[in-house]
Amino acid sequence: MLLGGLVTASRRRHYAVLLDGGEALECLLKGRSTTLACGDRVRVARMAGGGSIETVEPRSTLFYRSDTFKERLIAANITQVIGVVAPDLGVDEELINRWIVAAEAQDCRFVLVANKWDAVQNPQLARKELRERTDRLLPQIQERTLQLSPKVVFCAAVDRNGYLPTHNLKFSKPQGADPVWNAANCRNRRIFDDRTGLAAGRNQRRFLLQTYRRDMGGGNLVLMKDLSAPIRVDGRHWGGLRLAYQF
Repeated sequence: MLLGGLVTASRRRHYAVLLDGGEALECLLKGRSTTLACGDRVRVARMAGGGSIETVEPRSTLFYRSDTFKERLIAANITQVIGVVAPDLGVDEELINRWIVAAEAQDCRFVLVANKWDAVQNPQLARKELRERTDRLLPQIQERTLQLSPKVVFCAAVDRNGYLPTHNLKFSKPQGADPVWNAANCRNRRIFDDRTGLAAGRNQRRFLLQTYRRDMGGGNLVLMKDLSAPIRVDGRHWGGLRLAYQF
């Protein structure tokens, strides 16, 4: 007699199936032409040490990931997709759009959940914690990078919105009364949302090389190369590390 169940985990050709009666059973899949995903409804036969998946019921939805070489199933028979973001780390709009498109393509309801909302509810505390972390961690990388060549002008990290929390020490002077001097020497905790700054912060390729005119204040523009690479925090894109040099 075949028993109905739900696939809850997969390990190559081995699958964990939760039977309709509540029993968990380790099962093998017959044949190599079929691939299962979590959420698949199956019919299994008991055998020594577990079970054998004999048939797979038709799917109502299927989510998968594919590239040039292969297709990998993610989940089947999904009715709702929940996307979780942490606003304090910056929101990847492109990734959210991909989630929405994938859900709509399968006629699934999409829900966006903002995690760590308590930090956003107290923005002053969130900014203070961010400054403390970046002031402690980033100079170890940024200041050392300045020594690579006399042509290196600055090395600084920016988030996806162009916000620069901790600049090089030489550009982090306290502001004075002269706005021109401030523009050249007080560049800490500023948003650089020009085309170059945003491209550096939002680029997710291995690196991005740009040429731009750096505004030093008072109408003084310096032609530079800007080399940036993405920064990821816990696997999520946060921004980019910018290295600017004269040529």
